[in-house]
Amino acid sequence: METKFRSVGSQGSEKIAVWVHIPLLLLQFFNIESLRMTGKLMGRTLKIDMITHTSERERFACICVELDLEKKLKSSISVFVFKPKEPIIIIQPVKLERLDFVASPDLKLELNVTLGVVATVKNRNHGSFTYQDSAANSIYGGSLVGEAPINGDTVPDHGELNVSTSLAVQADELFKNGNFLDDYFNKGVFEFTSANTLQGKVKILKIIKKKATSLSTCYISVFVKTNTINSTCQNKLEF
Repeated sequence: METKFRSVGSQGSEKIAVWVHIPLLLLQFFNIESLRMTGKLMGRTLKIDMITHTSERERFACICVELDLEKKLKSSISVFVFKPKEPIIIIQPVKLERLDFVASPDLKLELNVTLGVVATVKNRNHGSFTYQDSAANSIYGGSLVGEAPINGDTVPDHGELNVSTSLAVQADELFKNGNFLDDYFNKGVFEFTSANTLQGKVKILKIIKKKATSLSTCYISVFVKTNTINSTCQNKLEF
């Protein structure tokens, strides 16, 4: 690490401003936040060379830091690289929370179907994984028949979190499909497809940030006579 000294300032000053050249710094650290954190390893970051910030000169970084002369000066610094890892997202088997099909006094058919969806998010990083608000939806016969919100949250360093929601199916939308009554009364089974997308970001030491998107799809069969459910889920992660 090379140093270039400017004017010390007033005589007897205990602190001085120093321009520090840091060679062989990885390109991913050539941003304001990363360079500011690197400067803090030596003292207080005062200024970042504009050419360094715009990555026009990739051989070394140039940072102005304030050094305390009463403390021992560092002859070198170490910058560790943590490679972001993909979060693991496991979709649990879908649960049938409610299934009621009755005729009201005015002979109007009423149907209540509620599906319980749970996903386990495992964070393998030395930093947090934050995902945004999203929604899980249910599709029957190619039409959207239900939707439920999923609130955003943060999974801590090497932690895991269960993301759950209850998806209420809209009966009116089901009845619009000409095959539903046949599926329900004759076949005794009707099938849904449930899908949701979780968009998030891995953040390590306030320096490294990387986006991740989880695409989950569940194929659900609801058996009328036994009030049971069978589901198969798939998950695809784009990182």
